[in-house]
Amino acid sequence: LATTQKELTPLLEEQKTVEGEIGKFKQTKKQAEKDLVHLRDERCPYCLQQYKDSARKIEECEQVAKEALIAVAARDVTLAELDNRIEMLITKKRDLQKQIQFNDLEELIEIKNQSVTIQEKIEELKTLITPFIEPLEELEAIKLDEIGYDKINELNKLKEHQQFLLKLLTKVLNHVAYLPGHKHR
Repeated sequence: LATTQKELTPLLEEQKTVEGEIGKFKQTKKQAEKDLVHLRDERCPYCLQQYKDSARKIEECEQVAKEALIAVAARDVTLAELDNRIEMLITKKRDLQKQIQFNDLEELIEIKNQSVTIQEKIEELKTLITPFIEPLEELEAIKLDEIGYDKINELNKLKEHQQFLLKLLTKVLNHVAYLPGHKHR
């Protein structure tokens, strides 16, 4: 309904403008025709005294009247198109108004109250802080101690070194048993 009204308003303004232009052109044509009556009698249209070069002035007035007539015809076409569009929008607006009905005033008030309640709920939800944001911020604020990997790395090196020595010692002992002059126990 509001959209239809928005479409209708500029058309009505344009219609008024075109009607004003038509009125001006009709007035111009009427004045030119009035001047022609006097000029054909070889009289000045303003002071009604004798006018000698009336033939040229008659042509000018006829041209002005002709141009005004053409302009009126063009504006009439534009006005007819505007009238059709305006009539179409007015009919559309009436049809929409017929569709919008309420059984009584109480029903309309109830719908309005529901609308207000829904709007309030929407605003409340927009401002509501989720319950998880606060604990998340607390967890992010906690500074954890840095884990020192230096001791772990040192112990890993010691372990690898001891494993190497164990392998080496095991190989040496295995070879010593087979040496001549070594007694088996």
